[in-house]
Amino acid sequence: MNFLPVPKLMQWHWNLSQNYYCDQKVLVTSGCSFTSSTKTLDCASSWPGFVRDRCKFEYAVDWSYPGVGNLYIADSIIGYVDSLNEQEKKDILVIVMWSGIDREEDTIQSFTDPCINGISYQRRQIKQLSKKQQALDSYNCIFKTKQYLDSKNIPYAFTCLS
Repeated sequence: MNFLPVPKLMQWHWNLSQNYYCDQKVLVTSGCSFTSSTKTLDCASSWPGFVRDRCKFEYAVDWSYPGVGNLYIADSIIGYVDSLNEQEKKDILVIVMWSGIDREEDTIQSFTDPCINGISYQRRQIKQLSKKQQALDSYNCIFKTKQYLDSKNIPYAFTCLS
């Protein structure tokens, strides 16, 4: 199946009425398939697009990709924010939908999607870690992202699969 490459820039003319207000101009998102169901970039077709329209963000930068785990999600947010200048960091709101805690990933040097700066994130088909270690690894990714965003004074919201 073909997916849109990351990051996806959502910048169409708003199609939905504004229901909410936000001080930030730019929405930054990441997640797995529950976030990345966007197959078009001319209207809202997944929750990042609906949030963009309903809050009237100028645009959204969506790093989500189907099947990814929390390592990719954390690295995509931190890597993107690191690439911004100080003014751009003041203009963003980050919303993350964390993936399942049992997804294990390997990173390899490659430009195969999903990819961040020449590092490709590939889901392990055979589990190598205990359930406890999988949960701990996911917790560390989530907590690392929280600490990073707090240190940059960037507003954020986290949600997860249930």
